[in-house]
Amino acid sequence: MRAPRERPGRPRPAVQGNEHDRRVAVVGKLTGDEARAEHQVRAAAAFSALVNVLVIALVGLLPGASLGDVGIILAGAGLATTSALAFVLYREHQEQIRHDVRMLAILLVLYGLQLANAVQLDGSPRSISGIDRQGGLAILFFLFGIARSWQLLGARSIGLAAAVATVIPPPSSQSRSRGGGDAAAEGELADP
Repeated sequence: MRAPRERPGRPRPAVQGNEHDRRVAVVGKLTGDEARAEHQVRAAAAFSALVNVLVIALVGLLPGASLGDVGIILAGAGLATTSALAFVLYREHQEQIRHDVRMLAILLVLYGLQLANAVQLDGSPRSISGIDRQGGLAILFFLFGIARSWQLLGARSIGLAAAVATVIPPPSSQSRSRGGGDAAAEGELADP
């Protein structure tokens, strides 16, 4: 049985080879003697954001529960955790932390917004706009956690340009390689 041919211009699948080997490789980056601080920071940031969303969503399902109180607790814990992660990252890799600092800055801004919203929500727990803002922040935390998890796995970035590139076939150079250009291509089409 032949191996599938790779087409030029088409991205390869994000996961190649044995899935178990891929998981072991990711776990190896996060634990043990060879664990890298930036991978641990990315994992902790993703975990923190996803736990935040989970707790907010679960508390939101409880009738009469105060999203303000829970938001204040989660935002305080998130700000403390993210600050500690920034300190670890700075201590370990002072010269090459620019991208990860941006990631942590975004997370700090999200936690700051959550804290401000939770304080307002604590003052008026039935505020529809406060609950809406908390829901919007939960979505942003979720997207942040998924994006950091995707980055941690080493998967390709997905954007509009990458999506369009997979839909548009690469230009065929077959007719030009025969030396006739467009006239040769028209002649080939005319011959039965």
